[in-house]
Amino acid sequence: MRHYTFDDKTIYLDSWVGIKHFKEYLRIFRTVKNKTIINYIPQEHSPALAYSWTNKTFTKEVEDALVSNNNQLVHLLGGFCASIPGLESMANTKVVYWPTYWFHSAYHNLSNFNRDCYKIKKDKLYVCLNNRPHKHRVILIDQLAGQDLLDEGYVTWHSTKDCSNKKYHFCDEHFKYFDGNPITLDGKVLLSNQNNPPDFFDKGLVNVIAEATILVPFITEKTVIAILRKKPFLVLGCQYF
Repeated sequence: MRHYTFDDKTIYLDSWVGIKHFKEYLRIFRTVKNKTIINYIPQEHSPALAYSWTNKTFTKEVEDALVSNNNQLVHLLGGFCASIPGLESMANTKVVYWPTYWFHSAYHNLSNFNRDCYKIKKDKLYVCLNNRPHKHRVILIDQLAGQDLLDEGYVTWHSTKDCSNKKYHFCDEHFKYFDGNPITLDGKVLLSNQNNPPDFFDKGLVNVIAEATILVPFITEKTVIAILRKKPFLVLGCQYF
């Protein structure tokens, strides 16, 4: 786990890459004293290992450790609000939101804004890139298949039916129309940088975006890149997105 101490009073946790299990949070909270602990994870709309933060037994242990050691926990999250009820009401805990995090990140990491993308010939109706098989993405690609629209766009689907491949495991949701097989259009999509879409991105007229969550308003690089590339887009996100 990576964590950095800025000074004698503050500990910084990079939870996106550092925290591997909820017990690691508890170990830190029980070890340090009189600290402000910053749980830095603006890449997400909720803390790492979100399922544990909804478990009252775990959160009670966190509260007890924070109070007994006089620690203050600050969650620095992306989005506009948390998807975990009660997170902000936990003892010795504060939540700070950074809703434009992905605007900053995408802007500084996008190597090619391709400001003349409108000049590139469009040979398909849309582009729809999908990595992790969230439930709403399963529904989306299944509906595209059901409407015979898969061949009308540049579509990727990285999930497989091989559960041994944890990163791209097959989603538990069931398809009615889609066969569930992976779709990798140029053979390079699995290795592409999330901030720099593949070459065919500009050949589809509209960007159909399945955002990271449909639970809360959370704008990621998926939507930001479409804006920076001046590409028309449709978003599958939460209500009032």
